[in-house]
Amino acid sequence: MFCLGDGVEWKTGKENVRLDHGEACFTVYEGEKETLCYNSDARYSFCSVTLSPEKASDLLRPYVAEPLALFSALDKRRFMITPEIYRSLGCFRDLETVGNGFRMMQTEARMQELMSISIETASGGFSPPRIHRDDSELVRQIKRRIDLAPASVPEISILAKEYGISASKLSRSFKLQYGTPLHAYVIECRLSESARLLAQQNLTVGEVAALVGYSKPSQFSAAFKRRFGVSPKDY
Repeated sequence: MFCLGDGVEWKTGKENVRLDHGEACFTVYEGEKETLCYNSDARYSFCSVTLSPEKASDLLRPYVAEPLALFSALDKRRFMITPEIYRSLGCFRDLETVGNGFRMMQTEARMQELMSISIETASGGFSPPRIHRDDSELVRQIKRRIDLAPASVPEISILAKEYGISASKLSRSFKLQYGTPLHAYVIECRLSESARLLAQQNLTVGEVAALVGYSKPSQFSAAFKRRFGVSPKDY
């Protein structure tokens, strides 16, 4: 389950899982009733990829001795959606309708890629962070600030100075806690916001670039194309 917009809460009869922007988790679904809850004014963008236990086991069995035991261990574990995971998710946009066997082969290959990246991230990126509790809370504050207003986030050196921490320590702590570099996370948030603006509002590419923190539209267009595979004007 991947939260691409604002925070969302997933509820079952047994427990609740809260996902913030840019977070994901594995869940073992056992047929119970489930609901998703989010604020009425939130930017809702949420993706879930569902596999039967048999299909998941088939995909993993050549590489993992006990696939179901692995999923049980990862159940409800939250992890960051890294730039690599974002790219992998984007590959599914062109495969929403699978009409023949060859397209199914492509879908399964991309599913296997997404699973491998997500499992690796969940297994390694979310071990208990090896940073002081106070630093951990500070990093969470900075992440919330980025999520709310990515366009206004200054350079890392200035951001670190505002919070009374060295730039190197801030970068190291953020990577330890969330499994992705701070600079890469800011860029991902800006580009995700730009995609939302392009899809929902009648704005020019230059206007969107300025709104998400890019002073040069050409730099924005190049970054957007790397992320989404198309230029902003064609999105």
